[in-house]
Amino acid sequence: TRRSSDLRVLQGRYEAVLNHYKQWVRHVLSHLGGKRLAETEDENIYIPEKAAYNQKVMNFIQTYVLQPPVWMFDKTLTTNLEIDGSREFDRFYEELMSEIIRSLQKVGETENACEDMLSVDEFLESIHKELFAEWADNIPVSDAKYKVQLLYVSKLVKLLDRSEKITSSRLLVSIMQALNRIKEESLDYSHKITDPVTKKRAMFLVDSILF
Repeated sequence: TRRSSDLRVLQGRYEAVLNHYKQWVRHVLSHLGGKRLAETEDENIYIPEKAAYNQKVMNFIQTYVLQPPVWMFDKTLTTNLEIDGSREFDRFYEELMSEIIRSLQKVGETENACEDMLSVDEFLESIHKELFAEWADNIPVSDAKYKVQLLYVSKLVKLLDRSEKITSSRLLVSIMQALNRIKEESLDYSHKITDPVTKKRAMFLVDSILF
């Protein structure tokens, strides 16, 4: 029918928007721990991107990934398109969070390549500062943000479980410290926040860190 044909077209456009957004983020993440052409006549000489540049990358991630773009998954939009917005959100962040974890590992490999490189600790601090910003002000975390928090923690825990694949002991220690910090701050937040759902979620986050 004409309606089902139109609907498929709109669903295809929606999927294209999601894919474009993911490609946009991947392109930005590709600069982390990456290299650029040196300004010489020899086009085969590459030098590492410095911390100041990579901090711009982290600012982008804070704004466009760690603050979920909920407008793309709004029920008014997805219901009309007969799309499961919650499932699309989960799939969208599963992909992007995997990219972020890969970038963390890449930063771990390059942080000592030369002076003034972005460090693993700076990377983790940038993520933590934005992703858990509500904790400092003792305000409830949105449903979307909580999903991203949970996914981030689960990815770090999984990375730690595969510690034999982490070649840098410094990276391993930094991940453990990041998870301990999340555990301690989440516990503190759960004691201060009054909203029962938020309190329960914070405790679930604590319990998901199994060491």
